[in-house]
Amino acid sequence: MVTIDELTKLDRSKFTKAAEAWSKVSNRASVAMGRVESQMLATLRGTQEGDAAKASLKQLTRLSKNYQYIHAECGLIRTALSGLAEELEGPQNKLKQALKDAEDLKFTVNPDGSVNFPTTEATKVPFLQQPARAGGLPLVANSDSNQAKAQEIADRIATALQDAHDTDGRYAGVLKKLNTNGKLDQTDWADVAQDLKDVQLAAHKYSAELKGRKGKSPKENFDWWNKQPQARKDEFIALFPDAIGNLDGIPSAVRDKANRDYLPILMAKLDGQDDDKSQTQLKGLKLIDQRLKEETYPPMFLLGIGDKGNGRAIVSFGDPDNSKNVAAYVPGLDTMLNEDFAKGGINRAKQTFLEARKFNKSTASIVWLGYDAPQMGNVQSLRISLTSCLMTTPKRAPRTMTDSSTGYVPLVRDRICMQPRADSKSW
Repeated sequence: MVTIDELTKLDRSKFTKAAEAWSKVSNRASVAMGRVESQMLATLRGTQEGDAAKASLKQLTRLSKNYQYIHAECGLIRTALSGLAEELEGPQNKLKQALKDAEDLKFTVNPDGSVNFPTTEATKVPFLQQPARAGGLPLVANSDSNQAKAQEIADRIATALQDAHDTDGRYAGVLKKLNTNGKLDQTDWADVAQDLKDVQLAAHKYSAELKGRKGKSPKENFDWWNKQPQARKDEFIALFPDAIGNLDGIPSAVRDKANRDYLPILMAKLDGQDDDKSQTQLKGLKLIDQRLKEETYPPMFLLGIGDKGNGRAIVSFGDPDNSKNVAAYVPGLDTMLNEDFAKGGINRAKQTFLEARKFNKSTASIVWLGYDAPQMGNVQSLRISLTSCLMTTPKRAPRTMTDSSTGYVPLVRDRICMQPRADSKSW
C-alpha cells in the first residue's frame, strides 16, 4: 500500500519528463520511417531493378517496419506514463488537503493514517482514533465534534491512499508488459494490439473523454480537437488510433496518420483469424497498405479503416480539408473490402482526381466505403448514405461537392466517361 509519506512527497513531474523523453523517441522513429519510405524506398523502386534492388527493398522494408514498431510501442509507454502522472494528481491533492485540514484543527495524523484529536467534556475517556479506512463507517452516537472531524479526515486520507494504490497498480502492470525481446526483425503486431488494449483499460481518463465525443457533430469534434495541446493529441493518436482515425471532424492529415498507425494492428488482428471474411478483408488491406507506401502521387490520405461488417475503407487522393472541389465516389451493390475494391474502387477515385485536377488544381477525390453495401442475393435496400465525414475547417472557401454515386458534374463526367473503367477492360 502507498504510504502517506510516499504520496505526499511524490514528484509527478518525473513521470511527465519520462513521458516526454519517450515521446521524442516515438516521434523520431516516425520521422525515420517516413524518410525510409519516401526518400529511400520510393527512389529505389523508381530507379533500380534486379536481384540487388529486390534484396535492398526487402531490407529497407523491414527497417521501415521496425521504425513503425518503435513508434507505436514508445508512444504507448509515453501515454501510460503521462496517464499515471495525471491520475495520481487527484489522490495527491486530496491527501494534502486532508493533512492541511488536520493541521488547521491541531489534529495529529499518524503514519498509519489514524488521527489524534483534543478531547472535550463529551469524551469521557481518551479516544484513540481507529486507523484510516476508505468508505467512511458510521460514527458512534453522541461523539463530540472533534471526534467526528477526525474520523472524516481519516477516511479522506484512506480514500486518497487507496486511489493512489489502485492507480499505481494498474499502470505498473501495463508498463511491465510494454517490452520486447530485442529482435526487431520479428516485430509482433499482434503483441502491439494487446499492448494497446492493456493501456486503454488502464488509462481511464482518456477513454472516458473519447467516449464523450460519441454523438457529437463534426464541428464540435473539430473544435474539441483544436483545443487539445499537441502532447494530448499525440497521446490520443497513440492510444486510440482507430477511434481518432474514424472520428468525423478530425483534420484529414491527423486521421491519415492515426489510420496508418492502426493499419498494421488491424492487419495482424485479421491475420490471426482464419474465417473467410477476415482473410478477404486482410487481402484488401494489404493492397491498400502497399499503395500507401509505393504511390507518391497523387498524395493519398487514409481517412478511415475498419473490419466492421463487410469492411470499411475511406481513401482520398488530395487533401479534402484544403481543396475547393471534392468528388466523393460511393461504391454500391456487391462492394466489400477486398482486393477488387483496393484496386478498382480506389483506382476510380484516383482517375477522378487526375481528370478533375486538369480543370482545377484545388481538388480532392474520395472513395467512401463507410457502410455495408447491399450484397448480391441479399438485397434489402440500395439506399446509400453519404455522411459528413469530411467536415473540417469551418472557414474554408466555398467548394464544389460531387457525389459520383449519382453522377459527376458535367465537366468532370464528360472527361471521365471517355476513360475505360479502372477495373475493367471494357469502356
